[in-house]
Amino acid sequence: MKRNGADENRTFQKSHGERMSGIQNTHRAFAVLNIQTGCGSASPDTIKTRCEGIPGIGAVRIDADRGKIHILYDGTISAIEQVEHALQILGHTIRYPEAMHSSSPPAQNS
Repeated sequence: MKRNGADENRTFQKSHGERMSGIQNTHRAFAVLNIQTGCGSASPDTIKTRCEGIPGIGAVRIDADRGKIHILYDGTISAIEQVEHALQILGHTIRYPEAMHSSSPPAQNS
């Protein structure tokens, strides 16, 4: 495994033991989208498949109650906007997004 290659593939372990391959080290931001399911909204598997097909999205996890979607992505706003658009098409409403960028720790002033 190369240590500093931009195309380095890493394997992450999901909570239920399923392995995901192909997540690149360029996915450094994390976002949580709070959603409200609508009438006739899509299943979690459909949401996950649709969102993971968007460029810049690395991994998607949906809470059991379908209230939140956790997204590992490359830090671009357009990737999250595309996820929001896909969710709206699938019959979901975004209540409000919370973004937590994990690429670098916050600066501390002393």
